[in-house]
Amino acid sequence: MFDLIYRFPEQLTEALNLSLKVIAERKDFFKRIKESEQIIVTGMGGSGIAGDIVFSLCYSLLKKPFLVIKDYQLPFFINNPSLPFVISYSGNTEETIFTYRQFKKANFPLIVITSGGILQNLAQKNDDLLFLLPQNYPPRQALAYLIIPILLTLSHLEIIPDCQKSIKRTITFLKAKRDKLNQMAKRNVKMLRQKIPYILVSSYFYFPIALRWKNQLNENAKILAFCNYLPEQNHNEINALPFLANFKNLLFIFLLKNPHTHKRNLLRVRFLLNLAKKEKIPLKLIKPFKRDNFGNIFSLIMLGDFISYHLALKRRVDPLKIELIENLKIFLNKRSGL
Repeated sequence: MFDLIYRFPEQLTEALNLSLKVIAERKDFFKRIKESEQIIVTGMGGSGIAGDIVFSLCYSLLKKPFLVIKDYQLPFFINNPSLPFVISYSGNTEETIFTYRQFKKANFPLIVITSGGILQNLAQKNDDLLFLLPQNYPPRQALAYLIIPILLTLSHLEIIPDCQKSIKRTITFLKAKRDKLNQMAKRNVKMLRQKIPYILVSSYFYFPIALRWKNQLNENAKILAFCNYLPEQNHNEINALPFLANFKNLLFIFLLKNPHTHKRNLLRVRFLLNLAKKEKIPLKLIKPFKRDNFGNIFSLIMLGDFISYHLALKRRVDPLKIELIENLKIFLNKRSGL
């Protein structure tokens, strides 16, 4: 697991090369794509989070609505012209296969991102644009392979500006920063002893990063974690924070700061910091690593992954094993609806 996290910059490089090759080889597919009204990404868990993170990376660049769906059913409006991405690293995620078949009924050209399984067979049979990924990764640690095909496809279709230079700059930055991120994670884990992490971000557009932290803590460290974003948190959960003053060992707050946070949200950050100090609630502010979204977001992802790994070691649990998820899959397969 440590190697998978540490080699994330190399994985970005490999994903970039793989995606460029596929796009160059499938010019025929792009000729079939009509003008779309929205972009729709379907996927679950470690695969589905790729769509969320692309939204964070591109929220100021997107020229069309962008929706991530994590369920069996698609909304009615997909009958309008859409650009659909179907993502399942294993290729056997049942919710994603259900949505694939719904897209096919609507007769859309599909973009499929997978390493094999049922989804690979369907994509090859139906001549979809298929990004076939390397196998034998835990889906949550194949993130670069899942994100980069979306970004480059959107760039190729001119829905976002060309992002190759941003990706390459980010790879260089992460290689230089990863040892520092790892050491920073170790220090933060010491503060998490016997506590439940609560991850806040300073804007809605960074909420997928908080969600990634939560999911990694769930799967790798096997602990509950919670997340929210400003300003929404200020309209509900903030009212419960003084309650924590009597339960110092209950929660530890991480507040991740977006370098482009709205000035009104910056006031909310200041209020929260003062409140935490007054009520003696443990809170760690994570300041931006870089000004640009790509560098900052991917740095935060690596930091969260390192924290989940080191916390797993502290808790003496295997960060690779996800036994309950596998048991649930076996349970569902015995009652297969595919």
